[in-house]
Amino acid sequence: MAAILLVVLTGCGQVHSGPTSATTTAAATPTSPSGNAARLFVIAEGNPRCCSIAIVDADGRVHARRTFKQLPQPVVGCEGSWIYSSTQVAGNAAYYLDDSGTVRRLSASGAVTDVAHFPVRTSQQVVWYAVNPDGTKLMAAIMVYTPLSPSWNPQQGCPVHEPGRVYEEIDLATAGGSTTTISDQTNPQHVMSVVGWDRTGPIAVPDSHMAYIGFIEGTVWGGPAVHLDLRGQPAGGSIGGADCSALFGETKDGNVVCHDPKRPTVRDSTGKVLWSLKALDPTDDFSYGAIALSPDASRVAFNLNSKCCYSFDSSVIRSRDGVRIGLGSSFQPQGWLDNQTVIGARGGVKVTCSGCPPDFVPTTLGIIDLARPTEVRDLGISGTFLGVLQGA
Repeated sequence: MAAILLVVLTGCGQVHSGPTSATTTAAATPTSPSGNAARLFVIAEGNPRCCSIAIVDADGRVHARRTFKQLPQPVVGCEGSWIYSSTQVAGNAAYYLDDSGTVRRLSASGAVTDVAHFPVRTSQQVVWYAVNPDGTKLMAAIMVYTPLSPSWNPQQGCPVHEPGRVYEEIDLATAGGSTTTISDQTNPQHVMSVVGWDRTGPIAVPDSHMAYIGFIEGTVWGGPAVHLDLRGQPAGGSIGGADCSALFGETKDGNVVCHDPKRPTVRDSTGKVLWSLKALDPTDDFSYGAIALSPDASRVAFNLNSKCCYSFDSSVIRSRDGVRIGLGSSFQPQGWLDNQTVIGARGGVKVTCSGCPPDFVPTTLGIIDLARPTEVRDLGISGTFLGVLQGA
């Protein structure tokens, strides 16, 4: 699991978030979609960790946009810090968490509503949160570290924090109402991240990993996940079964891709194998990279990686019935707009830094219709796909 997460540390360096300040607005004038453009989805523009999100249609028209400042990136240990997402997609809206701890709702009309507030305890904290499908409740896991010591010299060793309690709290908020702390654990042995909310309940990764092993663009899952109850406690076994590393999230029906670098499987939430991807030769250099599951769980679109460091080789669509569609090295799939439409980044394979193997360098987003898989329609906008609005 750690190896696959190495794939997207951009430019062989660390990811940095912007400075804190008041929230700013940049909303686009809504347009009237027609035809397949009526399908609206959310993207993070530029980089999923930076601070502009947009609601876009399948013709590339921006219906709403919001620019905001994130919480400052904490510095924890020599390894770096935790990976989290400031943006969630739930129901028919996008939600984002700004540097004041306020979660706001962005609708396709461009309207912005304050939804909830989670506490900002120090400048050294991480907030993972999720919104339930109808937008009425939110849950957050907040890992709190003490502030950095004024005596720490970044050029002379690992970060030094001031004395004090290090803890993780789980908070539950009602949209437009109050926020309550439902769990508080000092020096947790395993840090839990809240990563989503489906029809069963909140979803969390009980043993989250640090940023030094990288992150996967467009997703906040990083390993085996469980459902939580509204007290923040695990409810049932691991989603997809005890041996499932569901790195890439789930469909609305609870189906997941359980990652294996040589033979991933598609399973339901109980762990029943629905179908398996083609097994790769365990002795060669090729492996499965980031995988996107179609809403009906009948197809996957994925990166094929090769050689050292999971360098990008090409992209492929595979179906449950065995059909394979090669997408080549100029398209990198990120998700599905529906069961017949894949969205991803257009680009090419280039050398990105000295000593690195060639990697995929994105340009703009594109869409592929399975009826015409050799045609990539350019949307004329750059970013990372985050999710489809439901009922928008």
